Amino acid sequence: MKSYLLKDLVEIQQGFAFKSKDYVSESNTSSFRMSNIRPGGVVDLNHNLKFLPDIFKDQYKDFLLKEGDLVMAMTDMAQNPKILGIPSIISRLDKNYLLNQRVARFKYINKDVVDQKYLYYYFLAPQVRKYLISEGSGGLQINLSSKSI
Repeated sequence: MKSYLLKDLVEIQQGFAFKSKDYVSESNTSSFRMSNIRPGGVVDLNHNLKFLPDIFKDQYKDFLLKEGDLVMAMTDMAQNPKILGIPSIISRLDKNYLLNQRVARFKYINKDVVDQKYLYYYFLAPQVRKYLISEGSGGLQINLSSKSI
């Protein structure tokens, strides 16, 4: 059986760094931020919503999330990381969500070799999580790079 590196099986996309001046009071388009990934890999789309202009859905279409996307938080608090490296699968979307910075999306998974659910459970494994936390760098916050993943 042939062995693969993760980089041979998936493309990891990092989110866009929207500016604070981009946010609006309400719309049908929100940024999907690392805080939307809750401990245990639960997705909370309503946690601390930040709205973006609806036109951004077309302007930043490469960052538009789809149901079934596998995402991961790339930043967490250094003292007690709860979401760093935790995978989540977007099960349902009630509006447009654009991938924000410090959140990774596993794009173009080679489904002939690896199943998305397998990747999800792989990244939930305690030894993999321990490795990802050890790869994090920074001070008060620790950050993962897509290369570390």
